[in-house]
Amino acid sequence: MIVKNEAAFLEGCLSSLRGHVDEIVIVDTGSVDETMDIAQQFDCRVFQSPWQNDFSRARNVALANASSDWALYIDADERLICENNACLSTLLPGDEATGVRLKFRPRSDMTCYDELRLFRCDERIRFYGSMHESIVPSVEAVCASDSTSIVPRYNISIEHLGYDGDQAHKHARNVPLLRQAISENPERVFLRYDLGYRLCATRSTEEAVPHLLEGMELAARAGADDQARREGSMCAQVLCEISLGREDFETAMDHVCSGLQLFEDNLVLQYIKAGILDR
Repeated sequence: MIVKNEAAFLEGCLSSLRGHVDEIVIVDTGSVDETMDIAQQFDCRVFQSPWQNDFSRARNVALANASSDWALYIDADERLICENNACLSTLLPGDEATGVRLKFRPRSDMTCYDELRLFRCDERIRFYGSMHESIVPSVEAVCASDSTSIVPRYNISIEHLGYDGDQAHKHARNVPLLRQAISENPERVFLRYDLGYRLCATRSTEEAVPHLLEGMELAARAGADDQARREGSMCAQVLCEISLGREDFETAMDHVCSGLQLFEDNLVLQYIKAGILDR
């Protein structure tokens, strides 16, 4: 994991890992609170790495110092849960797999979805992207090279607590990082969604709209994969909320229809559509 001033969350995370892992590798990017004291209490292996506005760089420092066969990446504001108190090591797949998708709950009031968080330690597997970093492309490349797979283990889950409560501090930190990430990877739809969402949250709605529209256009391109289309429908959700706030129901319905064309199973858009039709 990578940390910076996570004293409020870290003990809970490390407690959830106790008995499940052989080592905990932490890269600290400049904590000035009690984060390091807590890490020492759990005998973590701690490495210092100055923050350079690049999440992948920090995570890859941690990976380079991991010595186990498998790696789980987790944040301080997350908690590991294994069903029936099973030990994580007993749930690992065999030689046929290079990665594991587990259940991830991004916020306490949201539904779980699957996310690749567990993978073999292999120097070919590294994170990419300065913001919303991803391990998926390198794991998939190793799977293709070694004729292995990514398997589900839905009896393993991670609960994320960090999006509950006031997010103002995260918006202030993430908006400039998202701008940088978009300049590096302009075709990644989720970056457009997250920037648009955070700009709206900071009352910069007019600036948010072009990013959200661009996200939908990217998702609608020929050859866009299912993930991009889902993320495009998320852009439509935010645009709908903007239009509904202005009581512009016609434009909101246009965004609903465009979003459902991208991903017809978006239940939020279906709910919004029903509400507009019921007026």
